[in-house]
Amino acid sequence: AHGSPTGCSSLQRVNLGKATDFDDGCMKEVPIGSEESKAKVLVHRHAGKFYVSSPACSHYGAPLKSGVSTAGGRGGNPTVVCTLHDAAFDLTTGQVVRGPGIDGIPVYSCQVKDGVLYADIPKDIVQGSKHEVVMRKMASRSNKDKRVFAIVGGGCAALAAAETLRQEGFEGRIMMLTKEQHLPYDRVRLSKSLDATVDQLQLRPAEFFDKYGIEVVKGATVTKLDSKGNEIQYSIGEDEKSETLKFDKVLVATGGPP
Repeated sequence: AHGSPTGCSSLQRVNLGKATDFDDGCMKEVPIGSEESKAKVLVHRHAGKFYVSSPACSHYGAPLKSGVSTAGGRGGNPTVVCTLHDAAFDLTTGQVVRGPGIDGIPVYSCQVKDGVLYADIPKDIVQGSKHEVVMRKMASRSNKDKRVFAIVGGGCAALAAAETLRQEGFEGRIMMLTKEQHLPYDRVRLSKSLDATVDQLQLRPAEFFDKYGIEVVKGATVTKLDSKGNEIQYSIGEDEKSETLKFDKVLVATGGPP
């Protein structure tokens, strides 16, 4: 059996059925709780090991049972892939492996006892509450760390890079330079939710950037990147006044034209 504890102190051990009911290399959605709760989990079996996850993708909530559950390969952990936008999640940790999603999915500890598969699920989930998305623990900005990591671009890739830096313990300054006048938003929804507001499209609220010390310079046009001198020149505002940013590391994540 496999899986990571959810960290919730109020867990309920749930009978998911006989271990022999689950074919190796497959996944199966299993109802839990009462009929009224409509609660479900997704059970995966690979190389004889079991994994239990949320049945919904963290990106748009699409059912993962319609996707693909794989055993990993090349030393990687088993994953589940959503068919909607190819978001992939590690079944041992729930963390994002690839795709447009920025949050992971919850995975639950499970074990086989006397031929029956059991999983420890938070009681509120069993009673019908929604599976919450999972965000990795992130470091905060430290004034003692004088390093500067510059990110040119303000889309999903730029945001993922900034979050990964904090998730990996980087406490220096993160500067994101973007031509956009808004914080990073979900571009996929622009052609699907025509009446959505800017706040609804934003991938993270303004408070998130403040909390983790991610500085976003909006309306910035980068005019020169000096990789040898570790400097970026950019203009901002109507007067296009030139500014210079010294950096230790830089990532160009501007994307490409559609």
